[in-house]
Amino acid sequence: MEDEVLRKLLTEVAEIFYGEKLKSLQFLLSDLLKPSTYTNALHIFEDLLLQRHITHDNLYLLYDIIKITGYFVLQDTLNKSVQNFPDLTRWQPTSKISTYRIMLFKVANKLYTDDVARIKFMYTVRQDISDVWGLIMFLEKECKIENNSDKLLKLKESVNPKAGKEIEVYCSNHFTTSVDFTDGRGDVQCVTHQDHVTQELTSPELMDLARDLGAEWEQLAIILGLKKADLDHLKEDNRGSVVQAIFSMLDAWYKKTPGDDRLRRAKLVQALKDTDRTDLAEKVESKVM
Repeated sequence: MEDEVLRKLLTEVAEIFYGEKLKSLQFLLSDLLKPSTYTNALHIFEDLLLQRHITHDNLYLLYDIIKITGYFVLQDTLNKSVQNFPDLTRWQPTSKISTYRIMLFKVANKLYTDDVARIKFMYTVRQDISDVWGLIMFLEKECKIENNSDKLLKLKESVNPKAGKEIEVYCSNHFTTSVDFTDGRGDVQCVTHQDHVTQELTSPELMDLARDLGAEWEQLAIILGLKKADLDHLKEDNRGSVVQAIFSMLDAWYKKTPGDDRLRRAKLVQALKDTDRTDLAEKVESKVM
């Protein structure tokens, strides 16, 4: 994808983000953006381009935005410009946007006017902030909302049950309590654990694998059960991009392979070993819990 095509694509995507949607986009990407008040989404995308969070050959962050916001109507826009555009309904967001930020985004989307008033009262916010996105960002700036269980559970007490459930699930997945005996006092401390590894073969993982594979990719495809005619179609549909052809092969294999992702991963690991790419087999296998 050339730079001109990418900028035209981002111009079309930006059209959906205005008003509250613009504020929500800035909130979602606040860890990646410089502190600023953006008047339109094009300014946000310009900064993302300058920082190379989005490039002509890496649109993962754009996919993340669509998946997290749920604006799947943008799939049609991307389909016109991106060859072999992935199915974003099963796209797993990359690590560019933290799980903490995604959780807060989901919480904010579930807040009502009464929640905003309650939060302002509980946190003694006297500033004239009426929108939820600005309020959460203000509380983060003041360090009243942070990525630790105590402060998140305090926020949970100030919001409606649906929003509170998002916080509860996040805390249960990312924090646990343990007794610290090292100081002799038995203080209870919160310990962060964010090393959960998923069994799911995500689109970004398959793309990374596609980049690592070389000429042996056709042999791998045959071992995985694809036919030579399938390979011919893949190469024809992706002329000029071997990596995209390999990703399309892996994606096609994933979609037609029955069973759960644990079995799919095991089959892929064995196929890589049979192709004498034990290095990649170990890389794929290391993601298993």
